[in-house]
Parts: sequence; C-alpha cells; structure tokens
Amino acid sequence: MTPRLRKILDVAQECEKDYFAKHTCEECKPTFGWIEQGLFSGGNEEALPAEAHVVSTKSFAHGTFQVTVRLTYRETFETYGRPPNPKNHFDWRVLVRVQCSKDNCLLDEFLRLDPDTGKARDALSESFSECNGPLWVGP
Repeated sequence: MTPRLRKILDVAQECEKDYFAKHTCEECKPTFGWIEQGLFSGGNEEALPAEAHVVSTKSFAHGTFQVTVRLTYRETFETYGRPPNPKNHFDWRVLVRVQCSKDNCLLDEFLRLDPDTGKARDALSESFSECNGPLWVGP
C-alpha cells in the first residue's frame, strides 16, 4: 500500500479501537460503514472472493494505473456444512488504483463499482465518516 493509504487505514484502525472502547456489546455488529464496503469486507459474502480476474487496465501519468477487477464468490462445503449451491456463486467488479515505480506497484485506492451503472463509488479512503481522525464520532 502507498504511504497515503497506509496512513488512512492506520488512523481508521485507531478509530475502530476507540469504537470498541465506547461500545461494550460483544455480540453486536459494529456500525462501521467500511464493514460492508471495504477492501477486506463486504456485504453478501464479498469478503470472501475465490477468484480475481483483471478485466482492464488504464494507465495515467507518473506510473499510476487504474485496474478493473472482477471478483467471484463461490460457495464451498465449509461455508454452510453442505454441498455448495452453484446458484449462490456471484461476481462483482471493483477498481483499484496503483502507483508503480521501477521496483514495485503499491495499492493507493480501492473503489467498488455500482452493479447497475458500472460507475465507481464507495472509495475506501473516504469510507470512514464515523471517525474524526482516530476518534469514533458515530452512533
């Protein structure tokens, strides 16, 4: 990850700690907006992609690339303790922005794509509205 994104996620992690310090219900689902739309999370099993395929890549100045990725969820026996149902497999698309140098490429942003319009929405770096820096200010 780029230093910019790493800093954003570090501050969000501190905000998450502050949330848990203020909310003691251990069985409650936290109200973080990023739980259902983040890079390592998502609604409807989107936290568990089984496959990732690059759909397209667009290059910009200074080693910046925008990559469209199709992610696929596939149910397994372990998911529900029964044979997988092929009807429960689904795809979704995301955009990732990467910064590349001659040595490496670093993730700088992650955006979900609207399934109806294909337009980018829900930027990871902007999904921490319940936080004021490292402090939880949401409900």
